Amino acid sequence: MTEAAIGLIAYGIGIPAWLLLQLFANRASLHNKYHDNYLYTWFRLGSFFEMFKERWFFWEAFEIVRKALLVGMLGIIAPYSPMQPMVGSAICVVFTLLVLRTSPYEKDVHDWLAFASSFSLMITYSTGLIIAFDKRNPDEGEQIINLNQVSNALVIV
Repeated sequence: MTEAAIGLIAYGIGIPAWLLLQLFANRASLHNKYHDNYLYTWFRLGSFFEMFKERWFFWEAFEIVRKALLVGMLGIIAPYSPMQPMVGSAICVVFTLLVLRTSPYEKDVHDWLAFASSFSLMITYSTGLIIAFDKRNPDEGEQIINLNQVSNALVIV
């Protein structure tokens, strides 16, 4: 358990903090093609900022934190309890609302894709929460999973 906490802190906080530090230190040359360090910055950090609007150049750090929370933190929070899908669903709701509010991507289609994938993940976690709470009738779990697959397909379409 302590190794998991150390890893979560090192990777879940350390890498996004390093990325934020690098992006903020080089923000003058991120989108300015005439800056002396533009090519150097673009080769080092281009994949982290080029798909985002200039105002939201640091959004990839939020993505890394979200993924670390959904994968790392959920693995150590109350294993096999309804708390896991509830926390996962809450994280997805917050991130979905952030994407809708900020619209951080350069292209609108990418904003909608980020919204749809986050919404689909929220539906998946919510379905897990329903299954975790409904221990009375195990046959209903299969029906809920089928409903989840249909709803995720509709979100994607």
